[in-house]
Amino acid sequence: MAMVEDDPTWAAVDEQAESDDEDDALHKSGEQKVDFFVDKLGYDATKDPLTATVAKYASQGSFNAKIAVCTAIRAAAEYVTDDTTLDVFAQYTVSMACDPHMRVRYTALLALGQICHDQDPKFHERWHGQFVPRLIMASEDPVDRVAAMALGALEAMIADLDEAFVAAHADPILKMTVRKMQSSSNTAVLEAAMNLLGSMAAGMEGEFEPYYDELMPMFLGLVKRKDGAAASPKLRGKSFECVSLLGYAVGKQRFAPAFAQAMETILAVPLETDETSILLIDYIRDALERMCKVMGGDFAQFLPSMLPGIYAAIRPDSAVTQMRGEEEHADDEIAVDTDHGMMKVNTTQVEEMIAIVHLLAVFIKETGEKFFDFVGPTAQAMAGILTGSDEVMYLTSELRDTVYPCWAELVEVTRKAIASRGAEAQTQTVELVQTFVDKVGTDLNAADDPSDIAPMANGIASVVRNAGRGCLQPDQVKVICQMAVAEIGKSFQRDQILQQANAADAGRTGQGEDDDEEEEKDVEGEEEADCRVGLNAIFGACMAADPVVFVQQVWPGLQPTIEHWLTESKGPNRLLALHVAVDVCEQLQEQAVPIWPVFMEVVLACCTATDTDERQASGYVINLASEVPAFSEYAPRAFVSLGTSLKKFKAKKNSEESQAAQDNIVAGLANLSLKHPAQCPDVPGCWHKIIERMPFKEDTDEGKKTHRKMFAEAQKPNGGNLGSIAVLVMVLGYLAEIYGRVEHCDDDLKRDMARSFASLPESTLVQLVGQMTQKQKSRVERIVQDGRSMPH
Repeated sequence: MAMVEDDPTWAAVDEQAESDDEDDALHKSGEQKVDFFVDKLGYDATKDPLTATVAKYASQGSFNAKIAVCTAIRAAAEYVTDDTTLDVFAQYTVSMACDPHMRVRYTALLALGQICHDQDPKFHERWHGQFVPRLIMASEDPVDRVAAMALGALEAMIADLDEAFVAAHADPILKMTVRKMQSSSNTAVLEAAMNLLGSMAAGMEGEFEPYYDELMPMFLGLVKRKDGAAASPKLRGKSFECVSLLGYAVGKQRFAPAFAQAMETILAVPLETDETSILLIDYIRDALERMCKVMGGDFAQFLPSMLPGIYAAIRPDSAVTQMRGEEEHADDEIAVDTDHGMMKVNTTQVEEMIAIVHLLAVFIKETGEKFFDFVGPTAQAMAGILTGSDEVMYLTSELRDTVYPCWAELVEVTRKAIASRGAEAQTQTVELVQTFVDKVGTDLNAADDPSDIAPMANGIASVVRNAGRGCLQPDQVKVICQMAVAEIGKSFQRDQILQQANAADAGRTGQGEDDDEEEEKDVEGEEEADCRVGLNAIFGACMAADPVVFVQQVWPGLQPTIEHWLTESKGPNRLLALHVAVDVCEQLQEQAVPIWPVFMEVVLACCTATDTDERQASGYVINLASEVPAFSEYAPRAFVSLGTSLKKFKAKKNSEESQAAQDNIVAGLANLSLKHPAQCPDVPGCWHKIIERMPFKEDTDEGKKTHRKMFAEAQKPNGGNLGSIAVLVMVLGYLAEIYGRVEHCDDDLKRDMARSFASLPESTLVQLVGQMTQKQKSRVERIVQDGRSMPH
């Protein structure tokens, strides 16, 4: 890593357009080896030689020795677990970020950004006071490559920093970033500046409004530009991204005027198919998704202009053509031998269709009942994908799989519209369900590939669950569940055959397999597991469709299988049983009480399982079961199991599974505390554990539900089951912190909180706010102002 030669042309290299300097390969090779050794040997074993070597090279003073130091720190940062070493490494990078040599500055900033990315928020809290001013200064570096890297490091620094700390640095960061946007013509600098502004908007949310009026006009101007560096497809796309992120930060009401302007510009963008235009369209698609989530039903006004083009663009037969003779296929096409000869598939076109259907699903979900008038033509367009020829269906199976959840969203729209549209919506719901179940159920029965069966099963489950009670006839409930049981049995048989074949192969060769063969077998096993999970979901959907028929006619035959799965100490079968337990508690509610003994003891034990999926499912079961008063029998042990889980396992920053497990354990503990406080051994202590792990990082939907429950309890006299004024203040203070943050606080909760706080007697408000933190006090002031400005 120290074998780096000085190169006077280094500053002019465009990293996005050309390869870096000649010694870059050696440099990267050294970095990879440091990463490899620390990973394989473990941090404890490599700590001493690593820190000694870093200190040795840091003392040499040469520019290439300093580069080696920063590179080694970057490679090892992910594995460092003690604060002392981490702080030493951070100090090295901070000091070298001001080095006279541009490449040292660049590499130090790269390492600094990597540390911020890899380490948890506590590191950010310790170092933001030193890092942020240095990074602001470094962002003004005369070398564009260095300045861009400083902006990237600054983004990494604030990404996991508490909103209050970000707000404290907001003025100097935003002033510097806007200045760079207005003065620089370097693509990398402009892109990094946009990324930073977007991250600031996302991180500050409710605190971002004071900066909105300055930034939004700037970005609206950029999306309309057709010349200059900022008009490149990527930077124009980043500008659309920033418009949507700013809208996400301030909410529907404030964003509405800019939203209309942005949509006018988007609808005027020509839909070209060259590579650069596709890049712009990808950014626009992401921005549309984000803006739709912000605007909700108000987005529907633009659907008539957009849907015809969407319907025309999702015809799978247009991506599949017959090959003629020795005809060659293009780079983005694949040739497939079928019963009807050689066919070629345009993979770029199929990927584009998949992205469009995904966006369509967002439109349907977020506009809700306002999509009702478009359900018919949308279902007709998607039916063309489900009912295509066998060859086209086979060759575009990923597109078909994308349609399943989209169809489920259509069903959700029609079901919710029954209250306002009556028989028309009821009839349409039943027709959508029957059309889907008949077609996809037939396809599932004929399928033998687990990668096909899993999405089909999940699709049936989602469609039936969204339609709700009465969408299936009693006989259909039995038949569908019997099909699921049979297919699960077939999956286990395929899995067993696969394992036997693997064992036989290993015995014949007498030696280990190569990595590709091992990976292929792992994938096959995972596909079978996913297949069984999808089939398992059908049980829950049928419970929702007809709980009486399920309990009386399906459960007696299913119970022995569930009991057998639960006897396993670990593995996929026990997880399947836990998923069934989730559905039983969610769909059957009080009717599930007689069934609880089948699984509840295992649920309590799995709260502390090493498997993250098992912990997540167990937390969710307790969350759901807590709603039933009869759960008081299990509540004392549930408190212990959930508390032990939080003490034993800390969510890993870069692990979605680990974070989702913690989110659901915390949600379970919150609901248990709300519904069964008499069994709680320490109410204030439980709420402290809950709030210090909120808001949720992964399961934000469950987080919103939990926030609503907390607010509802806080509304009761003396805080209801919260038990004391101290806990009430703790909960209200936390809710004030998430107020206005879109992914944690929906519009209804925001409105209700504002009206509630504004209606409090002044003496009560003063008493509550007097016990809150300064940050919470500031948030409450804003909430009260919002509430008092609302129409009565």
